[in-house]
Amino acid sequence: MPYRCDTSGNIEDQYQTGSDGRVLKNKLEIADSELIDALEQVLLSEAEVVAVETLETDFQFTKAYIYQLHFGWLGDLYEWAGRPRTVSISKGGILFCPAENIDGEMDRFEREVLAKYTPCNFDSLREIAHAMAIVHGEFEIIHPFREGNGRLGRLIASLMANQAGLKAESLSGKIRTHWDRYIEGLREAWNGDYDILTGIFEEILFQEDEA
Repeated sequence: MPYRCDTSGNIEDQYQTGSDGRVLKNKLEIADSELIDALEQVLLSEAEVVAVETLETDFQFTKAYIYQLHFGWLGDLYEWAGRPRTVSISKGGILFCPAENIDGEMDRFEREVLAKYTPCNFDSLREIAHAMAIVHGEFEIIHPFREGNGRLGRLIASLMANQAGLKAESLSGKIRTHWDRYIEGLREAWNGDYDILTGIFEEILFQEDEA
């Protein structure tokens, strides 16, 4: 189900001319949805390479770092990249954090979650997976950006795994093989239960560790 947004008239709620409401307004004036999706994926792969190469094992993730990751990925495409959204969005019957509360919630996320679970240098696969699950679940509940929250959240999980010494790349593709459980895990995260997400990440990390 696509996102539904407030009709506030700002650039985050505008669609590219000629796209029939399928492509958000972008700097390259691309109106073809398949082309913009493919380009976003290429840019995400490039952003992941840069992020992995520059990530330090003792680095604590911050709100500013997450905003920077989003801008580094989508900054060439969208004016609003790297900034908290100013429109309300929902998906699958879930209404994400109200736009006016996002910056404060990201402050809380940094203080209560990122400061506790990053740097991701825990001893066991279970502990690493649990840390990834909590960070991922809490981030997705906030859904701070106009577009790309799921993919960015999975990139953050990949970076945490790499920080833990597990060279896990492109977790998005691996999560696709657990998609129904993953969606269920995100729903459970709303209730503070991270067991499903932890199990998925642990399975993926075990496979990476055995490779």
